[in-house]
Amino acid sequence: MDVISKKQEQRERAMRLRKSLATPLAGQQAAQNFLDTITVSSSMAISLFIPIGSELNTRPLIDALTARSVTCLLPVIVDKNKPLIFREWQQGEPLVTGGFNTLQPQDDAPVAIPDIVITPLLAFDARGFRMGYGGGYYDRTLEVLRERGECTVIGYAYEGQRVDKVVTDIHDQKLDWIVTEKKVRKIL
Repeated sequence: MDVISKKQEQRERAMRLRKSLATPLAGQQAAQNFLDTITVSSSMAISLFIPIGSELNTRPLIDALTARSVTCLLPVIVDKNKPLIFREWQQGEPLVTGGFNTLQPQDDAPVAIPDIVITPLLAFDARGFRMGYGGGYYDRTLEVLRERGECTVIGYAYEGQRVDKVVTDIHDQKLDWIVTEKKVRKIL
């Protein structure tokens, strides 16, 4: 079986599993774990995501970061084979539907470069690799951000999404941290 087929098989398994992991308090617990471990300041810009489907709820973290005057950004798909851009967004501002049914800020929201990128995922492993949805958007984007300078990348997931080994190829970017509702891992 080739890498593409192996990735798709793992992706489908992971998507089914994640649906069974969702709990009402997981987002609050993950937000607290993040805030207890990751240093943030009001001078930072942090990219998050508005959860879709069974993704871990980021809204408690968005609320906490907003209360600390951190600039919150959301990713925007510009084109199929291009890196993401990040637009500023605050709770209460309208969102529009973007690619893959993601919610994103309106086109007139300012574009910014994140200090921290928090990524959704389907699975992760102890090596720091993540299984995404297959579009390669985050991998392309993280490669560009890392070439430009320092950018911390944090996977945000349920603890039960951990697998022995994520199927990878040469394009896959590693995470620096993984935050779950149970614990925080720094990838070495």
